[in-house]
Amino acid sequence: MTIIYLSLTFWIAFKRSKKIKEEQLGISRQIIHWLFYILWAGILYIFFLYVFFWIFVFATSDFREKAFDAEKWKKEPKTRVLMIEDLKKRKILENKSKTEVINLLGNPEYNDSTYENFTDDLYRIDSLNPKTDIIYRLGAREGILQHIRLLEIWFKNDTVLRYEMR
Repeated sequence: MTIIYLSLTFWIAFKRSKKIKEEQLGISRQIIHWLFYILWAGILYIFFLYVFFWIFVFATSDFREKAFDAEKWKKEPKTRVLMIEDLKKRKILENKSKTEVINLLGNPEYNDSTYENFTDDLYRIDSLNPKTDIIYRLGAREGILQHIRLLEIWFKNDTVLRYEMR
């Protein structure tokens, strides 16, 4: 890509410098023209790299939503992130007890001792109570620049108070 940029830049500048020589401009004006074309080609080069980068990011990302399916949720954790919007739209967790939520979604991974340091920080930051509230790992969407998402569920009197994806 850099070779293409350099050859294009010098080709344009060379063509332009021929016209400038025909007009018999001074050497300082020729240098200014060369610098202008090199700078202009560099700006275009950076712009196209930026555009191609974001095209690649969005082309490799998975934005397909899937309908919530409790069995797939439990068996295929990587699909959870694609089901979360349907779970929220259909308000599946509304007014459910903690036991019903665990029966529906399975045991939360982030509530066991293997993630103790991580969950301690997470519970403290998001004002979750480790004795009553739970966190599910949703995974990340396919593609680059995708971070792992979590489903945090707050309970009050053993009933879902609120939940959100983070």
